[in-house]
Amino acid sequence: MNKKNVSCTSKIFSTTENLKSISETDSRSDCKSSSGSLESFQFPSKDWTFPPEKRLHKSEEFGLVFKAGHHRIRQDSLQLIARTHDSCTCSYSRLGLVVPKKLLKKAVHRNRLKRLVREAFRNWNLPVACDVVVALKQKIDPQLLYSCSLTEDSITKSVQQIFQKLDRYSSRQAQRKKGCSQR
Repeated sequence: MNKKNVSCTSKIFSTTENLKSISETDSRSDCKSSSGSLESFQFPSKDWTFPPEKRLHKSEEFGLVFKAGHHRIRQDSLQLIARTHDSCTCSYSRLGLVVPKKLLKKAVHRNRLKRLVREAFRNWNLPVACDVVVALKQKIDPQLLYSCSLTEDSITKSVQQIFQKLDRYSSRQAQRKKGCSQR
């Protein structure tokens, strides 16, 4: 090993040690790197994650939503199917995604669509807990996934509209349940 490689590896090692010490103390303050300059390094907060308990994992869970879905909403090329929970089963909503390789060829684009839908679901507050499956039903132009503005063509707009429709339907259902229980 020559002298240049040794100094480079020691810099990488010292930076790695700094990051490990930051993660162990869970400090979100500025830290000094090996070069001596201040860098702002922050770990993502817990609010940015999408925990496993809020996802549909098993094919039985997906099958139950497909068979007994109370709401079926179609918006552009996306379809949302929702099944409300019984009062005893679960107190939070869960999401499942179906993005076939046949309709969106590249994994990069499929993953981008999944991230957009997950983010919309994470920011969405539904009055009734339910299992939701969002499925891609038609081919879409991958450029729509990367449009920054909320134009009429963008997928982000479609996802928001689909969740707003479900919100309206579920709030009506919640009002009906309250009306039945008060009689």
